[in-house]
Amino acid sequence: MQLIYKKLREARLLLNITQKNASLKSGISQRDISLLENGKKEFIPVKYIQFLSMNNIDINSIYNDSFQNVKFLKNTEENI
Repeated sequence: MQLIYKKLREARLLLNITQKNASLKSGISQRDISLLENGKKEFIPVKYIQFLSMNNIDINSIYNDSFQNVKFLKNTEENI
């Protein structure tokens, strides 16, 4: 089982962006992103979830233990 905070880091790395860039693009402070990725902040801001989703990260793969790794959505048009 991979913990959510590790999957959040993996998702950001899949997007190939730094915490600072994720902060600028999501509207969440870099400090909060760091705290999330280090498991020191339990509440994931809705803005950050929306940011990941808008960048085609499969949110279910972050929350669902049956997924070992974070996934991109295969075809976003099918999910609309």
